Amino acid sequence: MIQFLRYYNKLFQKKLIDSTNTEKDNENVSSTLGRPGMEQWKILVLGVLRLGLNTDYDRIHELANNHNTIHQMLGHSDWCDETQYSLQAIKDNLMLFTPEILDQISQEVIKSGHTLVKKNQKDGPTEKNNVEPVSQDETSTLEKLRGRCDSFVLETNVHFPTDISLLFDAVRKSTTESARLAEQYGLPGWRQFKNNIRQFKKQYRKIQILKHSTSKDETKKLQRAELIKSEYTNYIEMAEKRFNLSTQAIKELNDKGIADLTKH
Repeated sequence: MIQFLRYYNKLFQKKLIDSTNTEKDNENVSSTLGRPGMEQWKILVLGVLRLGLNTDYDRIHELANNHNTIHQMLGHSDWCDETQYSLQAIKDNLMLFTPEILDQISQEVIKSGHTLVKKNQKDGPTEKNNVEPVSQDETSTLEKLRGRCDSFVLETNVHFPTDISLLFDAVRKSTTESARLAEQYGLPGWRQFKNNIRQFKKQYRKIQILKHSTSKDETKKLQRAELIKSEYTNYIEMAEKRFNLSTQAIKELNDKGIADLTKH
């Protein structure tokens, strides 16, 4: 997007700079006094980077000073140009790059893109096609605008949803939320909630590695089956105990007149 804004044409750049001037300029600002600020184009480049990357000012500060391509986008030469931006200057100027300005710029980008591919001529002649405006009836016969997008697979840490793993997630989350509400509203009995989760996870790991016996001895098979059943039973009982405690905490909060949390 930034390269398109930078190299498309000078007239389009002027429209974008004018859109930022309305928000940045102020009657009490002097162009001859004070420290040098940042040009609107530089604010646009760094502002789009910050919003596009969803990052903080420290990373934008590092990119503006050390990334060669971004340095060139800001209008600096790659030959003996050691211009540096201070963190405070970036903060002070990018704070002026409001969502309203970004929305206005997005509209200009869309209009210019339509002009570039000659999809919409009803707004009047443009610098590129230099044709007369067409009527509303003639507009309907123009080629329709078509878009294309692509998708990709993002690697995430998602475990296979087995019964015991789903139960562990449910207990972990309900216990954590119950402890948070207990601390917020002064309910006793939840000081050891992290240790309780660790103990429950220990039991989860234990049954996770249990396997049925492959021995030909029927006695060993039965013993192994009984062990698996016993450990799974303990796991379910521990989960039931945690759920009962969470239910009791919600009931106590409701008795105190707090909003009915069972509906959430």
